[in-house]
Amino acid sequence: MKQQLFFDLSGPEESGTLLPSDCNRAALDYLARWPDWEAAGAILYGPESSGKSHLLNLWAAQTGAVLLTPEILRKEEILTAAPDSARCFALDNADTVLQEADCAKALFHLYNIHNVEKGRFLLAATTDIAGWDCPLPDLLSRLKTFAAVNLLPPDDSLLKTLFVKYFSDRQTKISPEVTEYVLKRTERNCSAIQSLAAALDTAALAQKRPVSIPLAREILDEGKKTIELPL
Repeated sequence: MKQQLFFDLSGPEESGTLLPSDCNRAALDYLARWPDWEAAGAILYGPESSGKSHLLNLWAAQTGAVLLTPEILRKEEILTAAPDSARCFALDNADTVLQEADCAKALFHLYNIHNVEKGRFLLAATTDIAGWDCPLPDLLSRLKTFAAVNLLPPDDSLLKTLFVKYFSDRQTKISPEVTEYVLKRTERNCSAIQSLAAALDTAALAQKRPVSIPLAREILDEGKKTIELPL
């Protein structure tokens, strides 16, 4: 029976969910089909704050993957400490982590051990593998056989949904006008939207004001002042 990966999309974004949109749907669909991958792994790459870490951790949770870190890779025990049932491994910031020779060698050994058992690897990075500076050519040659899965920058639909959902999860009403005003004036990434929503919510509660365009303007102006302060 074909296995499927079901992502929990019911909770708030900051708790580890990933809202589906055109910018990430292809990546979601591909990772959900992991048992049927032709390659031994996939490299999920995209710009900062595009949801790579969220998606990697969701995949790891759903597949029971071992989450690799530089600290874990530097320990020789990783080659024998992984559970016998472990088939999947996940590594975030792979383009940076694998610049270290010890980490690269450890991943290479893990690949050689578990690929025989049809193991699966998911690596997340900010760039595709062509831009990686890895000191182990043998590992790079293996990784170049992995599927390249591009996670696009968040689109208007995702940013709008994320912003509105932040307030709906807190049972706070927000008008479409405020949402449109904010989206035209803030950074185009999920972290910025979440930070601004949190700042608006905090200010509205503290000042006992509704979440409005004037309040959003004040928060945005205050943010610009902070950024533009001279050193």
